[in-house]
This record gives sequence, structure tokens and C-alpha cells, in this order.
Amino acid sequence: GRDGIVHLLIADDEPVAREDLRVCLERLGYEVEAARDGLEAWERLSSEKVYALALLECDMPGVTGMALARRIRESSSPTHRQLFVLLMSANASGNRVLECLEAGADDVVAKPWDPRELAGRLRVAERQRERLIELDKDLLRVRALTQMLDDLLECRTVCSYCKCIRNDEGGWSEPERFLRERASLQFTHGVCPDCIFELTARPTEGGARVPVGRRG
Repeated sequence: GRDGIVHLLIADDEPVAREDLRVCLERLGYEVEAARDGLEAWERLSSEKVYALALLECDMPGVTGMALARRIRESSSPTHRQLFVLLMSANASGNRVLECLEAGADDVVAKPWDPRELAGRLRVAERQRERLIELDKDLLRVRALTQMLDDLLECRTVCSYCKCIRNDEGGWSEPERFLRERASLQFTHGVCPDCIFELTARPTEGGARVPVGRRG
């Protein structure tokens, strides 16, 4: 089932068609806002509200559905990038469909639309949008990791005595703290064999050191 409310924007210059579509979509469980033309639709899409899907009449006067699709795809807004655009056309022939897709539509529905077909296409649209959102999240994580790696590979000044590392603020950080802050690395603590030897060895008469419990 669907998690949460999915916000849709519809735009159609024909009042009866617009109302029929709104009622159908609300019965399917969507929250719907309706625009009377392409200009109003673009104003709503340019607001702070985030829409998951936009169903636009292809041949509205003034700003057409195809023109809106182009604007959306040319926009640098992340919400526009993730918006699924479905164009509706009474002339959904092969060439017309190609024109709509080339303009930036993700799908095209013929008018008059069939409620069951429309519901199925919208379910597909939701799945595709969810995948796109996850891809965008993965991309942000990759960029963050790349930046982190660049920071770690940057040439750093290390103290010749205590091995502290010069940080960006001009101070000095212990290596463990530096890596934890810069790369979010987590550490556990142990004792290496050389340190165990230094901590537990006893000197012999000749000055050499042997581990405790071992005859020199």
C-alpha cells in the first residue's frame, strides 16, 4: 500500500474534464489540486509545495502541457527533477506521443481516459518516482564520500614528534580524532605486538630486552 499522502497537480482548461479528473483521483486516494490553465499550473509548481505527479492537458491555450513539460525539465529544482509528468491528449497518435515524450513527459494518456488504466499508470509513476528519489539520495551519499576522500587525500602537515595532524583551523589534532572528525571513522582500541613487547619485556644483563616469562 501507499505510505502517506501523494500530492497531485492537474491542469485542464475544460472545467468539466478537470472536475471529472479531480473526482477520479481523489477516489483513488490522492490529494489533488487543480489549475485552470498552464500559467496557473506553473505558478503552483514554482511554489514551495512539493507535488509528486502532474497531469497536464497537452493542448491548453497559452502555456500548453508540452510547454510546461519543457519548463519542468529545464528547471534546476530538485523537486522538478523528481516530478513525474503525465500529459493527456485527445490525439494520442504515435507522432503525438513522441512529441510529448520529447518535450519532457514521462507518460502520455489518451482522452477520454479509462479510470482503471489511469490508476495503473499512476501506480507505475509512483514507483518510478520513488526509485528516482532513492537514486538522488545515493548520489548525495556518493558526493559526500567523494568529498570526504578528497579531504583525506589532501596533503597534510604531520608533527615529526607526536604525529599530530594540522587541521583546517590551524590547530593540531591527534590522528584518531582527525580521522573520526573528517571521515566519521569509528575506532576500537587494542595493543599491537610491538607495544606488548615494550610494555612487558625486561632488560637482560647485556642490555637486550626479552618478554617476561622468557629466559634471556
